Amino acid sequence: MLMLKSKNKWNFYKDKTILYRAGYSSEQRRKFEHLMFTDSVDLIISTSALELGIDIGNLDAVVLVGAPLSDAQFKQQVGRIGRRFQSSYCIIVLDGKPPIVETNANSKPRTYTGDIHDQKFIDNPELIMKLPSGTLRIESENDVVKIAHLQCAAFEHPILVVNESVEFDIGGVSDEYYFGSNLETHLTGNLLEDINSDGKKQFVSSLDYKPWPALKTPIRNINDDEWALVVYNNKGYEILEEVDIVRASTSLYEV
Repeated sequence: MLMLKSKNKWNFYKDKTILYRAGYSSEQRRKFEHLMFTDSVDLIISTSALELGIDIGNLDAVVLVGAPLSDAQFKQQVGRIGRRFQSSYCIIVLDGKPPIVETNANSKPRTYTGDIHDQKFIDNPELIMKLPSGTLRIESENDVVKIAHLQCAAFEHPILVVNESVEFDIGGVSDEYYFGSNLETHLTGNLLEDINSDGKKQFVSSLDYKPWPALKTPIRNINDDEWALVVYNNKGYEILEEVDIVRASTSLYEV
């Protein structure tokens, strides 16, 4: 943007530039995605929200501000360009600020440095191709996550219960192996209880998750409740973003 302004070309590009981040409403997100799909924009300035979920396909170049933290992030961000055998460019802007020492007669000297993660790539750029894969963390004992998975699993194949214990599933491995020993506690009251043709108790997905439980199981957050961040002005109000209740409790505050 600064380069375009310095060359007096910003007025030409400003109407073909969009900003993309997390928190947009569904309507706003569809509008931006349509602009991307139809090549109606020339410049997209985005946070890491553009890493997943959108197949743009026609970008020629990407500028990364700061080195990605993991191999997955790097591939997701750079993978937005060069598709379908197109030529492409990737530029990574690193923070190479040297240490700055601030001295004050009334306090101890304080040292400020640039991004330490970025600085290790300045002299060793080949390390960008050897980023760690990162650790996958799954909170398997979270009740909300577990019940959502049970709804999807029971839609694919009813979960059988025999003599108050979960019957072995296909392949000789019990459902308890995957969902824990307190499986029936999660089934009761959350899924529909039924009797199959053999007179055995079974659980199937509840009506709230029909017709397709997978479509009603969010993968970006685990709570359906959303809060809207609203700004009022003389013309009415504007919704800046919508966040789920978990993120709202940690990122929204009153000023």
